[in-house]
Order: sequence, then C-alpha cells, then structure tokens
Amino acid sequence: MNKRILFLFLTLLFAFVSTEGYCGTILTNVTARTVITPSGQIEIKYEITNTGDDTAYHVTVTTFIALEVSKSDDLGSNPPGGLLRYDCILTPDGLTPGKYTLVTRINFNEQGGALHRVYLFTPLRYRLDRAGESQPDISVDLTEPHMNVKSFWQSDGKCKLSLKNNLGVSIRPVVTLYLPDGFMTSEPERSYELAAGEKKEVVVPLEMDSSVRETLPVYVVAWYEHNGIHTSLWIERKIIVEQRPVYFKAFLIITGMALAIILIVVFYRRRGDRKSQL
Repeated sequence: MNKRILFLFLTLLFAFVSTEGYCGTILTNVTARTVITPSGQIEIKYEITNTGDDTAYHVTVTTFIALEVSKSDDLGSNPPGGLLRYDCILTPDGLTPGKYTLVTRINFNEQGGALHRVYLFTPLRYRLDRAGESQPDISVDLTEPHMNVKSFWQSDGKCKLSLKNNLGVSIRPVVTLYLPDGFMTSEPERSYELAAGEKKEVVVPLEMDSSVRETLPVYVVAWYEHNGIHTSLWIERKIIVEQRPVYFKAFLIITGMALAIILIVVFYRRRGDRKSQL
C-alpha cells in the first residue's frame, strides 16, 4: 500500500515538473509605416516579429485613432523568429486636421492559453498643411501606483490622473488608459470638462490579477479639438509591483479569526451548560 502511494506521488510530481518546469519567452516587436492618401485614407503596414523562443498564438492587431477603431482577423501563430505582416486601411469620416496618436495593440495567447498584449504609439500628422501647426495646451500626468502581490487585498489599487488646461478657453479632452497584462480598470476611457486654466485630479481604480509578478508600463493618451484642430499627446508611466510581506495585516486577520472562534466556542459552551441545568 505504501509503495502504491509513493508511486502515485512521484507520478504527480513528475507531471507537475513536466508541465511547469519550462516557461518560454515571447518577445513581440511591432513596426508601423503610415501613408496618408490624397483622399484622406490612412494606410498602415504592420510587421510583427517574434524574437523569443516560444510561439505566440492567435495574433490580432487593433488600431485606434481618436474614436476610430479597427481590428484584424486572427492572423494565426507567430513562431520564434517568425514575421507576420498586416495591412490596415482606415477611412475616417470627418477626421479634422492635427497631430494624432496612432495606437496599436497586439493581442496574442501563449501555449498555456494566457492572454498578452503589446502596444505601439505612433505620432501621426494628418493634413496639417491645410490648417497650420498644433501644440498641446494640456498637461497630463499619472501617479505611479504601488501594488503589493503579497497583500491580502492585492487585487485593489488606484492611481491619480492629473489634467490641466493651459488654454484660455474651456475644452473637453478624452483620456484613455492602456493597461499592461494582468491589470483592469472600470474607467479605461473618459472625457473631462476643463475650464480655462483649470486643473483636475481624478482617482482611477485598478485591479490586478494574481499572476502579476513584475513592474509594468502603463500608457495614457489624451486628445482634444479646438478651432478645428486635433491635438494629442501620450505619456508612459509604471505600475510598481512589489512583493513585501504584510505581517501586520496577517496578524490582524489571524487575531480576528481566533477571536471569532473563541466567541463561538464560549457561546456553545454556555448554551450547553444552560441545557444541562434544565
């Protein structure tokens, strides 16, 4: 009987090592070449390479420019050393002249099924020759949140978004957060009314998946339109991921659980004593 248990234990241990011992790396690099046609179409030629040692599965490309969104079909797999090409044609309706931020998001799966995303941010001048230059008259910043994976409440966090209108008139910028793997927010995109010279600070809630183990970049794109000119800018910050033990919180939880158990035991003992007296 003991030999059977030992054999089963070794079999399970071997299976665990076989499935979890190897963890390949997928290194996705993206380049984009843009052309503005005389009719106003935006043609983008993408090249997606994988310089890692593992295969990226179900690769898709999503392109964002202002409120326009275009998503590709499944481009298939990108093996180590592989190259995928994808041509995207945007036909925006009523796009105003200005400086845009073309955002590209590459989504793919690893062999185990985990989802990943990679971003590319490309400045794009659109028909500025017809309306002169545009300079950002808005200031944008994002505090770098600290998330502790060893905290009992590690899934919750927040960061502070700061906006300032440096124009002499009110504007309504649209602000979008592009989060890394393992992070979510209930407010990825919002517009804010800013009076002339107004500064606004907004708390953005964050949720972190338990699989996150390293500090990752987060991106913010802000754009607005004024006098028929589109103006856009983007910044990069980091979500600081730490692995600090939280002894005090653990002490509070354990103490609370112990106190609850003691109260339950005392309650049932007193109840039993009353019944015995009857």
